[in-house]
Amino acid sequence: MGGSLLAFGFNPLTNLVNTAAASQSPTPTGSGLDSLGVGERRQRQRYRLGSDTGNYCTPGATNCGPAVLHAYNATNLASELWNGTQDGADAAGNAVKFTVPTVANGKVYVGTRGSNTGGAFGSGGTYGELDVYGLKPN
Repeated sequence: MGGSLLAFGFNPLTNLVNTAAASQSPTPTGSGLDSLGVGERRQRQRYRLGSDTGNYCTPGATNCGPAVLHAYNATNLASELWNGTQDGADAAGNAVKFTVPTVANGKVYVGTRGSNTGGAFGSGGTYGELDVYGLKPN
């Protein structure tokens, strides 16, 4: 289970998807990059988002840890533009499997478990958290 994010080409003349990947992300993950979003920066550079939730938390999980948001160049997934581990202030809460990063109003929203590690209700910590990412001034 798991692997890299893959990009496939599409031929609009034949309505077929190419079977060979055009590019792939450099970072394989435990459960795969569960979901994607597509965004656009101010300079009109398109990017793809992947949420690494390989360390999702369930009762008794041994690998519970934070979700990591990754941003890749949309035309070449081998080029990672940013990820949530590069600055401690960007760290997300604990991962939830199949969380979908949502792009709206110039920001990216990622749902997480907060500080809860997946124990029974009442086991402590913050039970849910919405992490919000946006462009930072240079």
